[in-house]
Amino acid sequence: MLVSEIIARVQTGFGDSNQVMIYDNHVIDWINEGMLEIVRETQCLSKREDAGQASAYNNSAGVGVSDMLLLKRVYYLDEPLLLLEPEALDRLGYKTNTGTPIGYYTEGSRIFMFPTPLATDTTKITLFYVPMPVLVTATSETPGIPLYYHGDLAEWCLAKAHERNENFRAAELIMQRFNKNLSQRKFESLSRDDTYRTVQPDVMDQEYGYDLI
Repeated sequence: MLVSEIIARVQTGFGDSNQVMIYDNHVIDWINEGMLEIVRETQCLSKREDAGQASAYNNSAGVGVSDMLLLKRVYYLDEPLLLLEPEALDRLGYKTNTGTPIGYYTEGSRIFMFPTPLATDTTKITLFYVPMPVLVTATSETPGIPLYYHGDLAEWCLAKAHERNENFRAAELIMQRFNKNLSQRKFESLSRDDTYRTVQPDVMDQEYGYDLI
């Protein structure tokens, strides 16, 4: 669905096809807000990125990824790293340990590893994450989320149009419908996932003999 089609749907649903109150630029802003909300809630976008060498993931700077919304997995060559919680890091003395990484942690938008990789470690790091949706700026563009969610995106924009008109009851009802539909689509997406999740032995216990519980 083109941005122009979403605009037309919103203006028709709102009853303002002549753009007396709802202009194209308003809807474009709402589309960008709605895409971010949909991606955050459903994780409908994914990205794999070869993200440099292990040595860059030191405990003084780490590595930032500009378009990352949610980090899902980190690989040290072909080995998945364990996500470490702050409480565990405090007990492990993570600022002073160096060696081959077995885990990672984040501070804000930056990624670090434990133990801290050696300065000579050239091992390839691969990230899997949910990226930020690409913003739209023109009516001829297509929103950067799956077509499956474009109807929901139009609903989000229609709710925002009613908010702008201070018809908060109408906005609330449409947003309730939006959230219900999004939950259903998220459930359907999970139902299509045929991977099996298993509990693995605690890498930290195996390698360092620490009890992180």
